[in-house]
Order: sequence, then structure tokens, then C-alpha cells
Amino acid sequence: MKRVQAFLKDCKIHGSWPSPDRFHLTLAFLGNIPLTRVNTVKKAMLDAALENPGFELTIDRLGVFPGLNKARVIWAGLHRKSPELHGLYHNLYTKLKAEDLFSTQQRFIPHITLTRIKKNIRREKLKPILEEDLFVNPAPFHVKYMDLYESRLTRSGAVHTRIYRADL
Repeated sequence: MKRVQAFLKDCKIHGSWPSPDRFHLTLAFLGNIPLTRVNTVKKAMLDAALENPGFELTIDRLGVFPGLNKARVIWAGLHRKSPELHGLYHNLYTKLKAEDLFSTQQRFIPHITLTRIKKNIRREKLKPILEEDLFVNPAPFHVKYMDLYESRLTRSGAVHTRIYRADL
């Protein structure tokens, strides 16, 4: 992933670049929830984790949000749907929704954000970048846990603190 992000930087894309030690795949974005509900989230995570053993994923493609014409995020993701990842997502979503903690289900597109684009990129420049074969012999990695993070916005940017880990 670091190599792919470095390639994108070399393409002179103007963006904000998350540090590789901050790469993650989001299962659920909860927004602002009261502190009194954090234990409910932890229980939902634990219950979902108990129903889903660890599994392997392979990141092997690039994509953009929302689309090529107005790309705001370049991400790395999966070509093939992972039944294990989607099962974990579905179990967590169902448990959070039952507790009124996750009211809207959007299409789940598992991805890792590589950059948030700050200056528009012409479609003609971006399309060949996305078509580069950057994932030669991609190595699978083992998913063994899911974390709950608290995000606080500060003047110098967001500060993310892990407050819970559920082992798969």
C-alpha cells in the first residue's frame, strides 16, 4: 500500500495523504454518539466478532469516490467480493441497527483511503493512473480484529484514539 501511495504522489496529485500507519477499512461510521452508548457499540462488535472468525483479504485495485468526473478520494479495494468481510459487515450492521445506532445502510464498498484530493484532476489524467497495474502478485493479509475509534477534530487535524478492540 505504501508503494501504491508513493506512485500516486509521484503522479503529482494534490491531496492530503494519510500516513500508512493510519490505513484502515471502515465497517461502520457512527458519527457522534453519546458516551452512554459506547458500551452498546462494544457489545455489538463483540457479538459480531464471535460469529465471524478471522479471514484473509487481498487489496488489488484502485477506485475513486464519487466518480471519475469529480473524484475526491482515491482508494484501494478488492476486485472480488469477500463473503467473510460482507458477513462481518452485515452482522455488525444488524446489531447496531437493532440498537438504533446505525440508521441508514449505504452500499458497502470496502476500501482503504490513499488520498483525499484537494485539487480537481481531469478525467483524462486520472483514468490511466487508475488503470496502472500496481498490484502485481498482491499478498493477502489476515483480518484478526476490528477496532472502535474515537475521532476528535483539533486545529491541527483529526486525532484518532482506539477505545476498543474485538478479536475475530
